[in-house]
Amino acid sequence: MPEIRIQKLRNACDRYGFSGVIAKKTGITFAPLSFANWLHGWIWNDPYIEIFVGGRGQRKSLSIVVASEHEKQVVDSKGYTNCVLGGLPLIYVPEQGIARRDKTLLAFLPHSTESAKLKKSHLDYLDYLHSVRRDFSDVYVSIYWYDNSPDLQDDIKKRDLIPVIGARPDDMNALARMRRMLEFADYVTSNCIGSHIAYALYCGCTVSICGPYHMYDNNMITAAGNVHEYSESYYNHLIESQKESYVKGRYPWLFPGHPAKGRKDVSYGEQILGKKWMLGDKDLKKVLGWTVEGQIKGYVTGGLRRVNRYVRSV
Repeated sequence: MPEIRIQKLRNACDRYGFSGVIAKKTGITFAPLSFANWLHGWIWNDPYIEIFVGGRGQRKSLSIVVASEHEKQVVDSKGYTNCVLGGLPLIYVPEQGIARRDKTLLAFLPHSTESAKLKKSHLDYLDYLHSVRRDFSDVYVSIYWYDNSPDLQDDIKKRDLIPVIGARPDDMNALARMRRMLEFADYVTSNCIGSHIAYALYCGCTVSICGPYHMYDNNMITAAGNVHEYSESYYNHLIESQKESYVKGRYPWLFPGHPAKGRKDVSYGEQILGKKWMLGDKDLKKVLGWTVEGQIKGYVTGGLRRVNRYVRSV
């Protein structure tokens, strides 16, 4: 596994080391500041405009990168003039050359975020994983960085499971780490919906949602307050689409009853990650504002916005 390399996050494009991935791909030594919104996650429910620009919105000329034509239609319909199809960041991470290990299962736990700590115990799900342990050669459990603790690792190990550190937002190697994990695992399972499902399909794993289902409830979703000024309808949609009934209705094939009976579908993984929209080096630099013109425009525009905010505040 690649070492964890901590970076200072300047904006969302730096998260999980994405700007570094693009810098390496385009032959740049150091990633410039990006002037774009590039969504990292799979939108498995209905796309609302708040997902892309927040509740307060952004300037209409902002470069916004999405993974599907439907998402682009949503953004365009709100008057944004620079929405580009470019897929999700993982498609820009090259294959890591890791040999897949037969009969290995990788399980993803629900996780905390920077603004909200997950309080629900994982023990019932770990017990479930222990109950299917004999059906696999090894069972690995991915721990999100914010949830890692000696106690959680001990709870995993005492059930004959293997803990592995998963993603960390400020790790420059996070995307490469995720890709390596998914190239190694034969089967991937979880007890909640999320981007890990799409990533696993894309990387050729047999994928499922099994065990006691976890729903991110209202308290988790609103823990930081409505700092982004999301609409009530968007919040209600987030809560409703977390329910097991919603997810089962939309993706019934994800619930086979046992991880060994999951679905392998690389083609569908490529579709939902937007592989067909993968941008070339020249377009990447343009979209991110990495050209000389883009850097000048980005810094000047940002400076003018800060001056305007200051003037309005005095």
